[in-house]
Amino acid sequence: MFVKYYVGFRNVSSLIPANSMRTIFFIFFVWCCAVFPSLAQERYEVDVDSYLNIRSAPDTSAPVVGTISRGGTLEVYEIKDGWAKVKLDDSVAYVSADYLRKAEQEAAEAEDASGFSWDLSFLKGGGDAKWMIFPILGLSIWLFVLRWMRGDSSLTDGMHLQHGWVFLGVCALELVYVGMMGSDTIWFCQPDTVGWLWTIVDFVLFGIVVYNQILNFFYLLGDVQYNTGGYFDFRWGLYSWAGAVILGIALGIFFPVALPAVPIALLVCQVVQLVLIYRAVAPSAGVGNALFAMGIYLLGSLATILILMHFVALLIIVLIGYFVLSLFANSSSSRSCASCYHLSGGYCNYRCKTIYNPHRHICNHYR
Repeated sequence: MFVKYYVGFRNVSSLIPANSMRTIFFIFFVWCCAVFPSLAQERYEVDVDSYLNIRSAPDTSAPVVGTISRGGTLEVYEIKDGWAKVKLDDSVAYVSADYLRKAEQEAAEAEDASGFSWDLSFLKGGGDAKWMIFPILGLSIWLFVLRWMRGDSSLTDGMHLQHGWVFLGVCALELVYVGMMGSDTIWFCQPDTVGWLWTIVDFVLFGIVVYNQILNFFYLLGDVQYNTGGYFDFRWGLYSWAGAVILGIALGIFFPVALPAVPIALLVCQVVQLVLIYRAVAPSAGVGNALFAMGIYLLGSLATILILMHFVALLIIVLIGYFVLSLFANSSSSRSCASCYHLSGGYCNYRCKTIYNPHRHICNHYR
């Protein structure tokens, strides 16, 4: 396999060709960017005696811009302080969240398409799952230490197994946490919940955790091959995730009736990848090591993709905010000349020349 020809080097690029590594990260990023908008809205059904007012703002005194009868459905962006932000034509409006309930048809279709329900809220009991971010963060720090100890050489024997089990623990906790929290998964990066200071701190920590987990995932796959002597190509499984999303989006737009085939095809591709791993590892290292390698790939890819999706969603918001603020800063920082009224970087009528440096006081008449 392709990894076999790179084991002689001493860093992660020795396990995966540079072009392939860049391709994998690019596909991850595109995959997350493509799937996030489709997850931004949820369908709710109106549960009211007659009709529900749709208002222009989240206030009972706000103008009514429309109404919707009992049983009608709305696309909801978010619910906050008892008001639901909904899609209205090409704009947004607000309705009282007290008269909405999750559309039963949508919930049933989601469960039928996947074959099971991902709702793990019953595990929360009377509380919530927010506390789970602390063991996840603690294990992530442990992973960072193990990766630091690894250096440029593969971990072997007990250290390799320790690295793998800690990684599997992090992934299992992340999957349970996302399943329990649902749309509140990234509550720690919401200013109205934790404040702006902790939002910034948590966003940075979240990015470090995601980056650390991605590196550990690929390092571990390489170390498994190094310690077992079984070399396998895991691009098949990783590329199938991206293919499933692209195919799902295309079918959702042009041929929705075929959508149930997407998770089935993805499942088949993942099973094929697991078989490839088993056939490569089991003959040289035994069934136990083969199952260990399969678990690292399966839990690692699923958990890493899920947290990467949430981080990319935040990153897009941050980049949009930075772009808007930079535009505002540029527009507010331009200085006018009391003599010729030119703008910095423009043509100076006083000196009859173009000013290329916006910080240079050409005519000394700035006000």
